[in-house]
Order: sequence, then structure tokens, then C-alpha cells
Amino acid sequence: MSFPILDKNSYTIGWICALSVESAAAQAFLDEQHDVPREISDNNSYVTGRIGRHNVVIAVMPQKEYGTTTAATTAKDMVCSFPQIRLGVMVGIGGGAPSQEHDIRLGDVVVSSRGKGSGGVIQFDYGKSIQGEDFQETGHLNQPPTSLLMAAAALDAQYDFEGPRLNDKVNEALKGRRKAFRNKYSRPLDDTDRLYRPEVTHPDNQPGNCVATCCIKPKDLVERYPRSEDDDNPSVHYGLIASSNQVMKDAIKRDKLVQRGVLCFEMEAAGLMNDFPCVIVRGICDYADTHKNSSWQPYAAMVAAAYTKDLLALVNPTSVEGEKKLSDLITTVASTQKEQSKILHAIDSHQRAHNLKEWLCPAESSDNAERARDQRYEGTGTWLLESDSFQEWLAGGCQHLCLYGLGGCGKTVLSSAILDSLKQSHNGVILYFFFDFSDSQKRTVGGLIRTLLFQLCSLEEPARRLDILRGNHDDGKIPPNTRDLLNHFQDFLGKVKSPVILMDALDECKEEDQEQEKLIKWLINLGSASSLKHVKIITTARPEAAFLTGLSQNLSTGKSVHLDKEAIKIDIQSYIKGCLRDRPGFHTYAPDHPIVSMIPEKLIEKADGMVRYAACQIDDIVSCLGPEEIEEVLDSLPQTIQETYRRSIERIPRRYHDKAIRLLQFLVYLDKPLDLMAAVDIVAVHLCRIEGDKRLEKGPLQIAVMRRDIKLFEVLDDAGVDIDADCGYFGTALHTACMSGFDDVVAWLLQHGANLNAKGGPFEHALQAAAQKGHTNTVKLLLDKGSDANAQGGRHGNALCAAVISGHKCSIELLINNGADINSQGGRYGNALTNACMREFPEITRYLLEQGADVTATIPGFWKTLQIFWKAFSELAQSSTPMKAQAH
Repeated sequence: MSFPILDKNSYTIGWICALSVESAAAQAFLDEQHDVPREISDNNSYVTGRIGRHNVVIAVMPQKEYGTTTAATTAKDMVCSFPQIRLGVMVGIGGGAPSQEHDIRLGDVVVSSRGKGSGGVIQFDYGKSIQGEDFQETGHLNQPPTSLLMAAAALDAQYDFEGPRLNDKVNEALKGRRKAFRNKYSRPLDDTDRLYRPEVTHPDNQPGNCVATCCIKPKDLVERYPRSEDDDNPSVHYGLIASSNQVMKDAIKRDKLVQRGVLCFEMEAAGLMNDFPCVIVRGICDYADTHKNSSWQPYAAMVAAAYTKDLLALVNPTSVEGEKKLSDLITTVASTQKEQSKILHAIDSHQRAHNLKEWLCPAESSDNAERARDQRYEGTGTWLLESDSFQEWLAGGCQHLCLYGLGGCGKTVLSSAILDSLKQSHNGVILYFFFDFSDSQKRTVGGLIRTLLFQLCSLEEPARRLDILRGNHDDGKIPPNTRDLLNHFQDFLGKVKSPVILMDALDECKEEDQEQEKLIKWLINLGSASSLKHVKIITTARPEAAFLTGLSQNLSTGKSVHLDKEAIKIDIQSYIKGCLRDRPGFHTYAPDHPIVSMIPEKLIEKADGMVRYAACQIDDIVSCLGPEEIEEVLDSLPQTIQETYRRSIERIPRRYHDKAIRLLQFLVYLDKPLDLMAAVDIVAVHLCRIEGDKRLEKGPLQIAVMRRDIKLFEVLDDAGVDIDADCGYFGTALHTACMSGFDDVVAWLLQHGANLNAKGGPFEHALQAAAQKGHTNTVKLLLDKGSDANAQGGRHGNALCAAVISGHKCSIELLINNGADINSQGGRYGNALTNACMREFPEITRYLLEQGADVTATIPGFWKTLQIFWKAFSELAQSSTPMKAQAH
């Protein structure tokens, strides 16, 4: 089953479980489950989802690995992988410590509560006490975050007034679950809850459940009165939790710790509290004695999860944002154990790499390499790797090998072959960068050096020194200067053993701002520096004058090689044979069919050393219906790659021709890849149909928004430009930024006094603009800053109707959770519910009904909501009718 996938930075609550039974219980209380973000790749097992207004990450510790150290490792991996986590909860089962003051019973909940100098959890070592000595307390642990403490206090008051009703909430969560799950996680019979006297122990030679193996004698049990209907059952207790690496199974020692105020025993919390400040919630499954009771564990996990869901419901998302990120609070856990030191070192390195990546903003050159790999077939590039020129460079005969070839001859695919070969054979560090005209990050010397520096951070010493440099830049808040980075890179490189640098497509470095001249100058300096003679450099480029004269002629230790068309024919042949073998359209032809030999023969002859030419023709040939049609295509092959492109455009159906040309025009000028939704917008918008007075006025503010250029905003602000100025059809700069989902621009504008409630543009309100476009993070930002969720006006009437009409469920939930009136009129069809019905969004309609939407609300000049139900999906109407509908 597929679930929504959110960005890893969307999650702010970390929920840690020690056992799979605890994780299953936690999942039962999710309001919405998500798929784990694909980029998460640490050793933890995660479940992600939403509880109320919070996106939550649930992590379960490795199976059969318990204790404080494992918990610490799990928490550290979590906050590194989900860097926006700000609050933590540790939820699961524990052993109760009943006393006259605290009538703790199985199924009750114990919540860590600060007092007596501790943060609600004490760490202790009672290993020596097994030999008759008292337990040894080894530390009081950190305080939980303030927002969780405030929520816990508020929940305690709420429970006093309304009662916890935890058993009802567990039963509600079990509804609709499969029978085996319901049976396992439901409350056991009360007669299985037995508190034995401390001196009565479970027989050593009779493992198993006490119900079956221990005799039931009244004198062996502690006398307790049954709870009445007026008592809270389960009950919630607040106090001290004792944590250790060993299971507490001794009632006498348990009772000694009860005198210190301990209510519960468990094994993981002490590993978290100093580095993962959190609230500990434990469902009581036994009494920390020899009479272990596994039958209560699933239910105990459920009541702990039920309490935690109630707790999070009282935590305001705004207060969460005010807490520090837990990744920033990670510190080295004191330990003398060698294995723990290794773990902590790896965690610190992971965090440091994360910080450096955020500061340097390197390009993802691995994407280009991977795409080239996908186009490479067996044998591609072998002729080059075995050539005298390459082997001479590899052996150190020259420092810089420059490979030149025409556009489309397969240089990038060759670069991927070189890179993979070096990774297999070279013992030193390998740095690589793929220039790419379609990505602004990959067209400048700054992007190049940031990327190479980040790759160099795989080594400890460069990473350590670069982290110091980051610290000197206001802990990474000040961006690095390219000139400084170039100097530091050469300094670091001089101390690295046997480095190799591969740079592909130098000609795709942009010509503006003298970037190509800067690149050539840097490469010449790199080759002439006496401290860098051990550095091997290999580059590819088109044979353009700037590189032929500027680079090759000024490299005293370099060698230029022009890629031979005859040699490239070998790669073209490998490519064609691979396509004939792997592409389904060719599987109908036997290997000895004449057409199978005709295709490479004709294509290689026409390609003239251009791999791209052959690739374009293969795409045409594979769609042919038979050998006769293939022969016709082969007999009429275009003479050049340019003619190939012309034919491709001519084949576009006439009704799509203008749209295709428009897309191509945008692609030529865009400085980053174009996603699908942006392409749809480009095709849908007809600038020529916008009235003259509604066209986008290209004033300085709008240019700054379109360029997403904060520095330009700062210059304009210093110059006294009114940031609330109406800029035409799309309203103020804030409205335009909200429509585009540029959260950084929105945050800057609000921080510098932009009017949150200014009206302008087709949506009038910034919140409605963000909601209509589905920019959930922008919606959240505006709401957190005080935007009115019920502001009326604009194209859709209000923000909720705008989000419903566009089908953006996350924005809908966010608006409702922040007070949007679910029955407020707006939009073409009236209110949120009727708009959802007319747009035929079943899931959103169900959600609105669950949130109390009134199915009897009327729409001026339109049908009753119930009639619209029937039009959209009658099945849903039938299930909804009993809610509030009235017969008329």
C-alpha cells in the first residue's frame, strides 16, 4: 500500500521504541501513515506519519538489542537522518513499583516527571546488589523540553477534569484492525493482575507464565481492593523512572528504590536523556519482580501510546518550532568502552558532514554520473582506458590529460567509464565534477569548488579543518567565499595522498561573468603549483578556442587528446548492440535476422562519431512495426544531428506544436532542471491572454522574487523600496513568493516588515495563494506568523476552499487544525465540503466529514450538499447521510 512521502525536514517529533510490540502500538495511534523518505539510509527501522498537527518519526531499536547504549545510538541516527526533530518521546513498557502512596497496577501508565534534582529519570547500576550490596546510582539525567513539560501539566489537569479514558481510546484504536491484532493488544482479564509479596519468587525450574506455574495462595499476594467504576482504570502516575542496562527482577531491591521515589523500571531512557531530552512514557506490564507477565505487554504498550497521543495533542506546533533542534544538542556520550567510542565518532562525523553539506551546498555530481552509467553498455570506453595516452597519464607520465570531442560524441559516458575504472584501481582519493548547462549549480567555479571540497571531507583531516572554517563563519550562518575556498582546497589537496580530479564538460561552464576564464586560470594554477605535482587531473571538453588555446597551450605538464571518430565507433557499436539486446521492441527478431546486422551497419556509417545521433535513431527504429518499416527508416536517415532534431519537432502533432516550442524555449533559458508541475504551468499559462493592466510588472521586487534572490531584497530594502508595493496582477512580493512556495523569501519578507494581511493579486490574501498552490510549508509559516485562517475574499473565498479545490490535503488539515471554519462559504460551489464533492475528492470529503462538516449546509443558488454528494459519488453519500442530514 502506498502512503504519502514527506521531506525528511517535515518531521519534528521523534518517538523511540525498544520493542516491536511498542512500535506496533505506536502505529495504531497514527492519524495518517507516510512512506519513509527515500534518502534515509541509516541502520534504524522507521515508521513515519502524522499525529494531530505533528509529523512523527517512530524508530524501533534493533531486535534483541536493549539498554542505554543501543537507545543512544538509535536516537543519534534518528536526529541525524531527520535533522528538524525538536521533541522526543520514549514510549513503551516497563516494570511498576507499587507502594502505599502510588497504587500502580498492570496496564497503568507512568510518566517521567522532574523533581529532587533529576529530570524524571535516574541512571543506576544495581549489578553489585545481586551479591547483596546496595544499588549504585550513577547519575541524574537531563530535563525534558519545556514544551513537553507544559503539555504534560495541562494533560494532567485535563485528566483530573475529564478522566483519562485510556482503555476507551485503546479500544477505539483497535477498531477495524485484524482479529489477531485485536486479540493480542486488548486488555487482559483483571484476575491475571497479581502482585506477589516480595519474598515470594517464581520457581527457577518452572519457566513460563505465573498464572500457570505459581500457586495462588492469598497469603502470597499483596491485598488490594478492586478498582471501582469511579476510579481511573488505567490510571496515570507521574514521578521518577529508574533506568539501567539490566532488567530489574528483584522485588526486595525494587522496594528499596521505591523509598527513593521510583515508580517504574526500564532499560533505555538513561541512554537518551542527556543527548535526546525527552519525556519517558511507560505502560506497566509487570512488577519488576521474578513474576514476569508477557501477556500484559501489548496492552501496556497500547495505553502508553494512547497517553502519548493525548500529550502531543496539547503541544502547539509553534512551541515546537521554538525548541532547539535535537541534532544541535548532540554531545559525546562519556564512555570508556571502545565500541561505544567508535559509534560516537561515526555519529559525530555524520553530523559534521551534514553541517558542512548545508554550509557548502555542493552539487550532486553523482546524478550526472548515474545517468551516464545508465546509457553505457558493456565495452564502452575500453578503447580509451587501454590507450597509450590514458595509461601514460595513469602512470604519471603527464599530470593533466585533456580529452576533446565534438558535442554528442559521448564524452560524459566516457567520463563515467573513467570514474568507475579509477574507483576500482586507484588507491587514493577520487574527486569528480560534471559541468551541466541545465543546472545553475553545475555551471560555475564556485559550484565546482564547493562540490570538490565536500567530497574531500570524506577524509578526517580536511573535514576537521573545514569544520573549523565553518565555525569561523558564525557557525555556518555566513556563506563561504569562493576565492577563500579555492585557496583552502589547494592547501588541503597538497596534504592528500595520490588525489585524482575528474572534470567533465568544461565547455558547459557558463561564459557569463568570465566563469570560463576563471576555470582555465584555476586549472593552470593547479598544474603549476609545486606542492600539487602529485595531483592527477583529467578533463573533457568540446574543442573550443577558449580551451584549446587557453588551457592546452599553457599546461606544461599536460597532454591533449582529440577523441578519434574511428575509436568512438566502437562505443557506438556497443551502444547499438546493447539496445538490440535489451530493448523490448527488438526482442521479436532472432540474432541471425538480417535486420539485426543491418541496423548497426547503417547507423555507424551515418553517425560519423556521434553517439547521440545513433541514440536518436534507435528511439525511432524501436517503434517500427516490422523489418520493412525499419528498412525504410534506415534508407532515409537524416544527414546530421541537426536534421534529426528538426524531424523530431516536425513529428509533434500540430495541436501540440506551440506548447512544445514554448517548453523548449523555457528549457534553453532555465538555469535548473524543470519539474513536471512547472512544465504544466508553462503550457497552461497564456501570457498573451492576460489583459495589459494585469500582466506581471517586472519591477525590482518581482525580479527579486523570480530570482529567489535574498541579497537583492536586502539591497532594495536598504534603498528604501516599499516591500508592500503592489506589483500588478500577482499582487505584492509576499503574494508572489507565497504562490511560488519560496519559504526563504516569505520568511525574509515577514521578518523585514511585510504586511501579512495586505490584499492583492487574484487570491487577495497570501495564505489563500499558498493554500491554492499546495505549498504546505508556506501555509504553516504564514499561520505561525498569525495569518487569519478565516480571511474572506479572493478567487476562492477563503484559504480552506482554495486548498480543497486544488486537492491539497496536508494544507487542508493544517488550516483546520489552526482554526479554519470548516463550514465557511467560499469557492465556486459554496463551502469546503461541496467543493470537495464537485471536484470528486473522496478522501478529502471523508476527512471533512470526520472533522464535522455540516452536510445540510445550503449553497446560494445551488443544490443542497446531499444532492451534490449523489452526483460526485453516491456510495459516499449513503454512508454520510445519517450524520446530520435532514429530509426536506
